[in-house]
Amino acid sequence: MYLPNDHKFFLKVEELDSKSLLSLLAFLRVNANEAIIKEMIDIAKTRPNRSPKYDFPPYAEWSEDYKKRFKEIAGDMMIRLGYNI
Repeated sequence: MYLPNDHKFFLKVEELDSKSLLSLLAFLRVNANEAIIKEMIDIAKTRPNRSPKYDFPPYAEWSEDYKKRFKEIAGDMMIRLGYNI
């Protein structure tokens, strides 16, 4: 799958701050007010996403149910970012 460079955004969670979050929101074309941004930063600082490493099988090995569920969860954003799903 090819993704053009202007559809890519890299951000290390540990480097997340107000400036990088504003850049990310601009990239995603999402508007947020200061209160929402502050809340996002506060949540990111708590590191709620700590989890063990996940190993996913290649897309070609996914079941149709798994692909359908993935599209339900991430489909809109993937289309917005230019993925052909």
